[in-house]
Amino acid sequence: GYGKGHCGIVLGGDFTEDAGKGTLATIEGNTYASGGRDGDGVYQRTRKLTDPALFGFVDYGIVSVA
Repeated sequence: GYGKGHCGIVLGGDFTEDAGKGTLATIEGNTYASGGRDGDGVYQRTRKLTDPALFGFVDYGIVSVA
């Protein structure tokens, strides 16, 4: 609830030096292609790093180092 009830997977990001312009590419469930909240499917989205709704966890268990 309270805007944190949806989930997504981060595909990658554009982490520029100006944090106000950085973005994350995600795959998100329960959304619309146009960006609505209670949607009809799973879509790829681009979110700004400054989006106050962003909240997440990092799973380092799936990261491999060559």
